Amino acid sequence: MTALVIGGAVASLAVGCWWGSKSIPAKRKGPDLHILQERIMHAKNVTMRMEELLHKEQKLADEQESYSALVSLKEETEWLLSLVEAQVLKGNSSDLEDIESLLDATGKTLRLVLDIGQRSTLHWTTLMPSLHHIHKTLCLVSKTPTPHNHILDSKSVDFHVNGTMLVQLLIQEYRMGNVGSSWPFATRNQTLHFMPLNGPARPILNYQGRSLSSPPPLSG
Repeated sequence: MTALVIGGAVASLAVGCWWGSKSIPAKRKGPDLHILQERIMHAKNVTMRMEELLHKEQKLADEQESYSALVSLKEETEWLLSLVEAQVLKGNSSDLEDIESLLDATGKTLRLVLDIGQRSTLHWTTLMPSLHHIHKTLCLVSKTPTPHNHILDSKSVDFHVNGTMLVQLLIQEYRMGNVGSSWPFATRNQTLHFMPLNGPARPILNYQGRSLSSPPPLSG
């Protein structure tokens, strides 16, 4: 009798365990850490490739903008040379000294333009003497009184600027009659400005030492 009771209890326990195992929800399988790591690495690789692509696109855009600026500078330089040629051709023996001075100034201007075109982004205090000489050459070729000691107002500006753009701007505005014998750059509220004879002053972008990237066109 006892054996039957014990056997029945064991059977009931077995059935209860089986039923309990069926009624408990199956545990979810944990995430595969290896797969997660692979996905994270893939996402990082995609991000890095996107950054490289954006960098290449920005570099291409900068190069295209730089090329456009150089083309514009070339056109303005050709205008200056044609003006010098006209002065030389119509000169006479009494003008030989003036013509020689003009040719010397023009030769130096061409060397400066070439150097600026190769480096482009320069500190203002480095670029300013070159712009000053180019301005004097423009005055010589148009027989405008040569300026003297008129650049002190803009010496203190701690700026990095696009030299190619400023040389092109100086020659272009001189050709259009917006620059005379007065130095066309000045400081206002610690900001460098271009001062045309006609129209308002135009602020010059400070590059703060960044790599070459031409600023947007100056507008009146």
